Amino acid sequence: MPCTNHGTKCDGEECANKNVDNGLMTRLWGPSGWMFLHCVSFGYPYKIDPTNQEHIDKQNDYYRFFYYLGKVMPCKYCRNSYMEFFTKSSPMSQLGSRKEFTKWLYDIHNMVNDKLGVPKCEIPTFEEVEEKYQSFRASCKPLTEAQRTTNSSSVKGCIIPADGKSKRSVIKVVEYEKVPESTKPTENSNKNSNAFPKSDDYFVISKKTTYIGIGILALCILFMMCSSNMKLASSSRK
Repeated sequence: MPCTNHGTKCDGEECANKNVDNGLMTRLWGPSGWMFLHCVSFGYPYKIDPTNQEHIDKQNDYYRFFYYLGKVMPCKYCRNSYMEFFTKSSPMSQLGSRKEFTKWLYDIHNMVNDKLGVPKCEIPTFEEVEEKYQSFRASCKPLTEAQRTTNSSSVKGCIIPADGKSKRSVIKVVEYEKVPESTKPTENSNKNSNAFPKSDDYFVISKKTTYIGIGILALCILFMMCSSNMKLASSSRK
């Protein structure tokens, strides 16, 4: 029997699972998505030269990218909210410089934060956000044909940090205790953001650091055991 939701190419059995048309968990893709978008905004030209066709093309490309972003987010209500905010605060008049455009996205992000009930004290200032993302700048080198064919680990892309401090992002999906039905997100319960763990509730520790810590702990335990045995041996001789 043809599917009434997906047309004749779906037999109806393939989409019998009601979860097939659901979106994806916002707490999973949202934080990393915002980081990516802020990085995109900080890649905007420092100043737009209206006589430079490349700049005009860049201006149009950025506008279209952020407009169509509201059409493809993997959450219906996120798409609706984003398009509402985009219409209310269009970037059209904020495309003259990087400063203007990054501030526009910062304001859009905070419209979302406000709707989700994020406490004001947890929201960084624009100056703090600007300082953070400016520290990600790096000089770039193209990948040469020799590097590509030999799979060389030498410099590729924008990876030489301007401030001399190499950085990388670490994205880890974690499970947490299921929230009771009564506290699942609704129009009102969105205000209770404390019902869910935040990214800052987790530590990121490298494997190397973990192994060193385990090694030190093992040595301490071994030392304590040896000391205890020596004391027992000494007391038995007495």
